[in-house]
Amino acid sequence: MRKSHRLVLLFSLIVMLGGAQIKASTEISKRLELSTEDKRLIDEYNKILQHLTSGNEEKFLQELNYFLPKVEKIKNNKEKNNILMNIYIQQKQYKKAYDLNNKLLKNTLGDFNRHIFQCQLLEIMDKPLTETKKCYEILSLKIKDQIKNMPKNNSESLENIFSYYVILYKAGHTEYAKEIQNLINSISDPEMKVKLQNHANILLEED
Repeated sequence: MRKSHRLVLLFSLIVMLGGAQIKASTEISKRLELSTEDKRLIDEYNKILQHLTSGNEEKFLQELNYFLPKVEKIKNNKEKNNILMNIYIQQKQYKKAYDLNNKLLKNTLGDFNRHIFQCQLLEIMDKPLTETKKCYEILSLKIKDQIKNMPKNNSESLENIFSYYVILYKAGHTEYAKEIQNLINSISDPEMKVKLQNHANILLEED
């Protein structure tokens, strides 16, 4: 699967399974009690991000390199790690992203989002297929009971079930390609149906 498509699945699957722990640091100062210096640094990072959204990637990367040493000055560990992770991904430093996520995963063993992220990073780094399949297999076993107990009559549950089937497919259970399509066919909400079908097309056509 091409890396650009892997990244699409990476963030979509994380969001589906409960809201990414790894995300852009937007409106952080409104959500958390942060020091004045932390807020200033986070605001500086968000201003740098604006170069990317405006299409000026060269200036974005240039200012990002200048800003990177400042990240360690952020005292709030959660926000420091969020920004570090974003920067590593934006700079395509996937090994550093993997190492940081692995460190954070040890402190949050029940965080399924981070585990998905770890498996996807293995794919992005072109690690052996056996290694990535094992990562997804372990994850599927961890979330199996949670998925079984979910009601199947709301959009959030359907997206979680879809993500679970994708994880099983990624673990090497190719029969779940049919389960993924059957689930999509059963969805009555047109918008959700299109969204999940697009994700499935990327997965099934490129894998």
